[in-house]
Amino acid sequence: MHVLVTEDLINHAFLDAHTLGFASFAEHLQQFTPAWGAAITGLAVDTIRRVARLYATQTPAMIVLGGSSMFKHQHGWEASRAIACLPALTGQLGKAGAGFGPRHGALSHSDGYANVLADVQQPQGTIIPSHMASITAALKAGQIDVLLLLGTNMLSSFADTNQLAQGLSKVKLIVAYDLFMNETIRRTADLILPSTAWLEESGLKQTATHIYLMERVLAAPEGQARSLSDILRQLSTRLSLADFFPWQDEEDYMNALLSSQRMDSGKALTVADLRQIGGYFQRSRLSAIAYPDLHFHTPSQKVEFWSERALNAGLSALPSHTQIIRDAPDAAPLRFCQGRTLTAFHAFYDEGQALPSLAKANPAPELWIHPLDARKRKVASGNQIVIANERGSFGAVARVTEAVLQGVVWMRDGWFGLNQLTNGAAALSPTASEAVGDIPGGQAAFDAWVEVSLKTEHPKRSIV
Repeated sequence: MHVLVTEDLINHAFLDAHTLGFASFAEHLQQFTPAWGAAITGLAVDTIRRVARLYATQTPAMIVLGGSSMFKHQHGWEASRAIACLPALTGQLGKAGAGFGPRHGALSHSDGYANVLADVQQPQGTIIPSHMASITAALKAGQIDVLLLLGTNMLSSFADTNQLAQGLSKVKLIVAYDLFMNETIRRTADLILPSTAWLEESGLKQTATHIYLMERVLAAPEGQARSLSDILRQLSTRLSLADFFPWQDEEDYMNALLSSQRMDSGKALTVADLRQIGGYFQRSRLSAIAYPDLHFHTPSQKVEFWSERALNAGLSALPSHTQIIRDAPDAAPLRFCQGRTLTAFHAFYDEGQALPSLAKANPAPELWIHPLDARKRKVASGNQIVIANERGSFGAVARVTEAVLQGVVWMRDGWFGLNQLTNGAAALSPTASEAVGDIPGGQAAFDAWVEVSLKTEHPKRSIV
């Protein structure tokens, strides 16, 4: 962005009409020179300049933010906020083939499902926000008497699982509902309920452009498995929770979700209509271009380089950068990072080991380490190694590769025991996480500084 502004590779007309705070932002950028970026990233200054010029001149240009590695540390949100400024600087919003490519679950510009919870009253009492650090704190404080684990493997997916395990031990009743066993169920659940698979239920699938009817394929669930909605409805009846499920049945509920979709006749789409037209429907008011009217989801309806909402949430009003430093001068020397791969999704399917095809692709934890770091530790690809810090240790197999920076090690997430090593601090406060509506927030930091050594004895992988 420094290059774009200083070399005047920006779209002045777009900036004047559709952004807020550009003058302050341009001044703010002066400190972030290519030389500054090169020192952090290892990229050459000329490479940074060349990429900036390509982005500004080879248009339309689209940015795809994939995976989750960037967001799994204390200040990862800062990088995504900065990247979000690039299309606005070059006027590449509201144009075909430009802007951002959607991540999974992201929606294109169109109608989605109806908000069937719009009229639901918030229950009275203490509400624990959907915020990882707050959930762990509430568990440790003994605030939760009954915990329903609905398809989650917390001990393999939460940060700082040492603290989480202590919190789970204080819960009086833990009920787990899942397709497969997992470490959280094995170690903490008092009651296990078998889940139905998607083939045993009817449902809807929403992609960026279409809605699909997922018809039930198997006549009845296997064994005593029940659908989650059936279990929760029966539980709400026994607890006398009024209006928990105000629909006649599952199909009536799906019709409520579809009520925002309009057919050519203007009639609201229904499940019966989906069956009649072949099981899929292009979402109504679908546009191939996001924000074709250039009215954005901000208080000003402009791209906000300067954000009053961010300031009120305790964040910097302008996109910022925080230098990552060690926890302490004598902390372990290697920066540990984690994220997803195409063959794994967090800790689903018992860390991918319950399904043979996934287990074959992910047979064991594998740590990526730079050749110079590996050589210093006498580590070669395929070696059994131990990753350790003051919080614990974890065993893995080494993969020596230049795909990571020197001083950084990386592993796919979801392995039980791995997050003993991570600190679990809040990446954002609950207030900041909720500042932008309709976007799930509350990510904890998965930060860790570690040392890597050859395995000399069986490493501890249990959570203390």
